[in-house]
Amino acid sequence: MAATLSPIIYGEKKNIDFSKFNIGNVLKAITYDLKEFGERGVQGVPVKSSDALKLVKYHSASKKVTEPYVMAGIVKKDLVLVIRDKKDTKLDAMSVLVKNYVGLKAKLAKSNAAVVNMDRGDDTIDDSSDAKASKLKTRVQEEDDTDFGGITGNVLLCAHGTPKTKPGRVIGTHLAGKKPSQICDVLTKNKDKKKRLAKSFAGKLTLSGCFTASGGPEKDKQDDPFAKKVWDEMKKRGYKKISVEGMPGPSWTANDNSDTDEYGKRMKRGDEGVYAKCQEMLEAQEKMAVKLRKDIDKITDKILKTHKSYKGDKSTFMANPKVQTELKKIQGLEKQLASVKAEVKKIEKDMAKTGDVDGKGMKALTGTFGLRVLKPVLKG
Repeated sequence: MAATLSPIIYGEKKNIDFSKFNIGNVLKAITYDLKEFGERGVQGVPVKSSDALKLVKYHSASKKVTEPYVMAGIVKKDLVLVIRDKKDTKLDAMSVLVKNYVGLKAKLAKSNAAVVNMDRGDDTIDDSSDAKASKLKTRVQEEDDTDFGGITGNVLLCAHGTPKTKPGRVIGTHLAGKKPSQICDVLTKNKDKKKRLAKSFAGKLTLSGCFTASGGPEKDKQDDPFAKKVWDEMKKRGYKKISVEGMPGPSWTANDNSDTDEYGKRMKRGDEGVYAKCQEMLEAQEKMAVKLRKDIDKITDKILKTHKSYKGDKSTFMANPKVQTELKKIQGLEKQLASVKAEVKKIEKDMAKTGDVDGKGMKALTGTFGLRVLKPVLKG
């Protein structure tokens, strides 16, 4: 007798055959099933996708299977993927996706979150903090009276972020006027040890402020995104399981359930949105254009100076291998410059279309460092 799946979270209509099966859709179904717990529900959940894929591959090659369908649901306490056949009721192939899924949901139901207003008195941050606390069903804490003791869900620090523009990129430098190490102090150096964030914390720290995920990639560590610097510092302090999320541009928070981003995507109260093509990014691209132009002019001046002092046959000067190398550098820089100019026009077009210096806003565009959402276990 086939095992009973209760509830079924994927393939309930029995219409997912091998040709329609996609493990990514199973992961989305798990995310949806855990939506009541917010983002903390899906962070780092280990899904044994490799075993499921092997099962599907094996039965898709079998000539005995005629009308197969794939489902995922709960059997006893585990979340499993099953393969069945409409013509063969005896077929009930099964693979465990998440061990003790029922227990995981029970644990998540008991977990809690913390929202801290680090710019109290600022209307924007006050409203944002209230909306986020409402979404996570918790209260707003004040920076000078934080309590992270026993927190097992997400931690959100709400404040204004500070950007710095460089050629081609924007770097987040501060949150609430604090450097990364000072942000970590808020979490780890409370005078009351019981109120510090536990080193076993495996949730997500969200730096809910503009530009906190802006920066890099560069060899120079000082240009790393602010969120990555916080993550690196937390790891140094012994927080090995934490992940840190930031905003890659100016951000805003939905204040009610009727909000939408500028692409028409519905937002609920407390959801975060980001302006990816902002005024600061325009400034960064313009600085990059100036830098590239200077680099091109510098190489051009070098070639002209060399030509002037060239003792050989000047009609063959341009064919000289060294000159050709310099000319190729110029061609590469010109190509980069054209790309930058195109990006400038694109940003300006968005700004003109929206009538906003920050261009179009979009929901849930974030940068995360550390554990990724729904971590598939590809081996074992």
